[in-house]
Amino acid sequence: MADAPDNRDLLQAINDLAAASQDDVDRLLKPVLHRLVSATLITERDLSTVDEYIALFTDPIDLHFFEPGAAWKTITAAEAIKLIARGEYDGLVVNPGRRQLELSREDVIDFFEID
Repeated sequence: MADAPDNRDLLQAINDLAAASQDDVDRLLKPVLHRLVSATLITERDLSTVDEYIALFTDPIDLHFFEPGAAWKTITAAEAIKLIARGEYDGLVVNPGRRQLELSREDVIDFFEID
């Protein structure tokens, strides 16, 4: 199995956003989205979902807490965003056990330039 991607910067940015006051959310959202779009994340081999949202994980530990023993693969956030924009999923959720970051299809279309 390949090494897990290092998403510590993305995870810290998501944590900062979650802890931010409403006044700081707008300022912190853009850096989180930039880190997200360039990230390689983890998903179950069969691309797990939560309420038709693609379930993505920053590391195997978060996947394990969500689905113990699940085999994983990497997926770029950019690839997941394209799947959502094409209408295959309703959005994405990063680390769904903690519901750390959730973007609907409308959010994805609004926030990202999609080819």
